[in-house]
Amino acid sequence: MTTDRVQLELHAREPAGTRAARRMRREGLIPGVIYGQGSEPQSFYVVERDFRRATGGGQRLNAIFQIAFGGGNGELLAVVKEYQINPTRAKLIHVDLQEIRLDQAIETAIPIEPVGHAPGVIEGGILNVVQREINISGLPLELPDVLEVSIEGMELGDSRTIADLEVPEGIRVIDEPDAIVLTVAVTRVTLVEPTEEEDEELLEGEELEEGAEEAADDEVESEDEVES
Repeated sequence: MTTDRVQLELHAREPAGTRAARRMRREGLIPGVIYGQGSEPQSFYVVERDFRRATGGGQRLNAIFQIAFGGGNGELLAVVKEYQINPTRAKLIHVDLQEIRLDQAIETAIPIEPVGHAPGVIEGGILNVVQREINISGLPLELPDVLEVSIEGMELGDSRTIADLEVPEGIRVIDEPDAIVLTVAVTRVTLVEPTEEEDEELLEGEELEEGAEEAADDEVESEDEVES
């Protein structure tokens, strides 16, 4: 459960264009906007190393932040609303925060975590995660860090949907329940071994083919004798 609050210091800034945002990123700063409840959005920047420390290197983006502007001791609470990552450097380049209240439900995206062992994977299949996050709603302090989905007993070609997720009480899933979240995919390497009956049919076919070739050879030899 997301029960802890992480201190995060923000610094107010004036809204600026792309050039100013690039300059901030070169200086190790991440620009962003925080959206309040009934108040105007406020532009800010946060020191990149501080944000990485607060989110465990980016692994806890669903944390509840206790916001302090410019070193003050604020009581403002916020969560990540949206973020942008540079696709080539895998680096956070922008973050939007949303002010929250602990007694009001919020919507957020939670990562999915497969648990267990799938026989289909042991046989050579690949666990294909179709949807890595799902959208849920709940009180901030009751939101889980991840939602688990069991892959026990999954054979080649099997799939799991959102309805198969283990959702804690009090949490509402927003996405459609029949949406597929993962599958055990068949690969080229994953070949089905022929059965004993198929083996016998294959051998019989080979014997018939060899017999046909021998008969054809005998027929050719007979024609040669007649011609001579």
